[in-house]
Amino acid sequence: QVLYRDIWFDKPPLVAWFYAGVLRVAGHSGYGLRLVGALYILTVTIMGYALARRLWDEEAARWTAFFLAFFTGFYIHSATVALAADLLMLLPHLAVFYFVAAGRPWAAGLCAGVAFHLNTKAVFLLAAAGAWMLTGSLRRRLPALLAGFAAAGAAALAVVVLQGGWSGYVEQVWRWG
Repeated sequence: QVLYRDIWFDKPPLVAWFYAGVLRVAGHSGYGLRLVGALYILTVTIMGYALARRLWDEEAARWTAFFLAFFTGFYIHSATVALAADLLMLLPHLAVFYFVAAGRPWAAGLCAGVAFHLNTKAVFLLAAAGAWMLTGSLRRRLPALLAGFAAAGAAALAVVVLQGGWSGYVEQVWRWG
């Protein structure tokens, strides 16, 4: 079935595609889904560690990883299902700021575009990354951030269009969502 044409879905497409991919890998096994969730949280902690290490030092990186692992595992309600739609945005958010701090604005824009196709609120993530770049030496590379964002957006929207779900996407995500 085609997303937005045969299936009503009021969220951006990457959420559904991610879940479909997880179910292909893990099946409908509760343990398989928990394992994928644990691997996702591990990836989040590694990205948080890398960002904190780039911005500060080794000690800050360790504490960041610890707190991300602890609070995404025990505090955040959606963490009981680590693959909840809102929690899926955590990894691209951390990646955006890691890549901005590393001086790689195109990769940061690409990650912001991925986050946008998980939740449209990611436009604020793009704005925050752009604001950070404007305050530093990366201000001349702001077009690279926007190009990465546009590339991710174009790729996902191209799939929706090619599958025949464009009108449903506009209606379900932007008018009703």
